[in-house]
Amino acid sequence: MAADPKDALVLKVMRLRRPTLEAPGAPGFAEGAPMPKLMLPMSLTQSFVGESFTGYLHIANPISVPISSVTLRVELQIGSSKLVLFNNASNPVDSIAPGEFFDATVDYVLRDQGTYILTCYVSFTPPGAPAGEPPGLLKRSYRFPALLPFAVVHRAAQLDSQLLVECAVENATGGNIYLASSSFEAAPGFRAALVRAGAEEVPLWGSGSEMHLLKPRGAHSLLFRVIPEDDSGDTVARARALDLVGTLALGWHVPDGPSGVMEGHQVRVRPLPSATGLDLRVTSCPGRVRVEEPFRLEVEVVNRVAQAAEPSLVLDPRLMGVVRAHGVTQYALGRLEPNASMRIPLDLLVTAPGLHALQGVSVVDSLSSARTEPQVLCDILAF
Repeated sequence: MAADPKDALVLKVMRLRRPTLEAPGAPGFAEGAPMPKLMLPMSLTQSFVGESFTGYLHIANPISVPISSVTLRVELQIGSSKLVLFNNASNPVDSIAPGEFFDATVDYVLRDQGTYILTCYVSFTPPGAPAGEPPGLLKRSYRFPALLPFAVVHRAAQLDSQLLVECAVENATGGNIYLASSSFEAAPGFRAALVRAGAEEVPLWGSGSEMHLLKPRGAHSLLFRVIPEDDSGDTVARARALDLVGTLALGWHVPDGPSGVMEGHQVRVRPLPSATGLDLRVTSCPGRVRVEEPFRLEVEVVNRVAQAAEPSLVLDPRLMGVVRAHGVTQYALGRLEPNASMRIPLDLLVTAPGLHALQGVSVVDSLSSARTEPQVLCDILAF
């Protein structure tokens, strides 16, 4: 009589994870050095996007007779996507003797957020089974989520032909985590550089590798400058037309735990509305300013209608935030003919460090009573 297939083989699935005692890049950390791996139950592990998942599968024969023709198929599914990580159907294990085992490992980088399903199928010929009898089958399924290690909020602002992109990176885990590296891949035709306080852009375009330890809910800001790769054509219009500015990748490391790279965060901007009526834009602005020190930028008012206008430039302190007018808050520009323009220097100061939006500035026409809606004109970087 054939043995019960449920008792013929025992399948155990564990998670292999390499611990690291120090963060990569820290003194004493040997990159590429061999490390032992911890074997953890699937139900007790937490995974983050960008982590390399390694599963260990152990098939043992606990009975007193050999088990023959053993095949193992391992699938990993997220959403509607399904991948085969292991399949030895073309070369099954001939026999597993009593007390012996067969094992295998599977690897996959968890690039997407969501719930993964690891499904293992084992087929074998039960001992004493007559010819033509269906093979014995074992199936085990395990669910585990891949969580985002960071929450990212970004904003971008255009200054002439360049864009300033600020990314606020917040620790979304329940424990400490290192922000180990960052890289920004700009849209085709553009390149990005990481801007650091008190220094020029980093030598390598678009990336940085300084370690930042973030406590739960702690945050760190990254600032990138995106510029055209060449000066051909109208570079201002090229920057203005961008929708997808680029994609952000963030390296992370859990203290005494795994490391990975969260990729694919898209930085998009809404296209600027087409100019109608009285158009207001910034024509020049310092690349960076000092806190509490007055500086000057220049704006331009363009009359795009068929009638003459008598515009005034109005700065509303209630809407300007930490960017303050250093002097008057209203400028009478006089008569402005159709399609004519006028440039006005504005004296301002910033009261706090960081990347701040210049807003609360509008244009009012005393002849038609038309008024432009206050909008973000540019961002000002203050140290």
